[in-house]
Amino acid sequence: ANGDFVMFVDPDDWIDSDLLEKLYEGQKTGDYDLVATMKSNATCDENGEILSFSPQHYKEREIIGKEFLRNEFLEMMKNGVIGAPTNKLYKMSIIKEHGVDFPPLRRSQDIVFNYRYYNCIDSIKFLSYSGYNYRIELTNTIGRTKPDYYKTILFMYNDFQELYKSWGRQFPDNEICNFFFKVRLNTNLQRCVSKGWDIRSIVEEPTIHHIIEASSPNKITLKFLRFLLLGKHYRLIKFYLSIITQIKLKGLVKK
Repeated sequence: ANGDFVMFVDPDDWIDSDLLEKLYEGQKTGDYDLVATMKSNATCDENGEILSFSPQHYKEREIIGKEFLRNEFLEMMKNGVIGAPTNKLYKMSIIKEHGVDFPPLRRSQDIVFNYRYYNCIDSIKFLSYSGYNYRIELTNTIGRTKPDYYKTILFMYNDFQELYKSWGRQFPDNEICNFFFKVRLNTNLQRCVSKGWDIRSIVEEPTIHHIIEASSPNKITLKFLRFLLLGKHYRLIKFYLSIITQIKLKGLVKK
């Protein structure tokens, strides 16, 4: 990239013709280090036909100052700002100055890129606009992670600990564990069960076990999954996750 800014688009998604213009205009209103929009979810069948289309929007606002950004770190993870690098505008000067890059991970390297970039910035602008169209395939409701994805979870968990240490802040273990259990581990275990892969080595890895144990999910489905995992009821876990996957698929079809 040779310009002042960079934006990322996944090859199976598409953008509206005015997305870059909107991002650039938003950036220029305050020379923000990061400009973020939400995305529109497009659920598609195996032929690429759109079955449902649901635009999402942030409330337009800004966050300025490192301390305020660090206060919002967990919220940024939950609402997708520290997630995929798509539907955002980045400054090339910050990427180059701080050597922000994508690590050699099989999956979730984009998340790592985002929190590494987030650690270097002083301001964010949120736009109440959705011009990025994210394709969701019915055949891929539980992602493409492999059995060793738990190593990526360990990588990010340790990275988060180092981030909070560098900030001089107490590590919010419960909330971080909630995030990994709900968003990352749960989906990976569904993927493993659907492929017939063994999950015992994942669940019994000491740090993964700690993440499960330290989490306190609100949803009944996740509470029950946590109960089964801590009890190591592997046959029930496989049956339960298979049902959850089917329910998720049917929900997408109805939409």
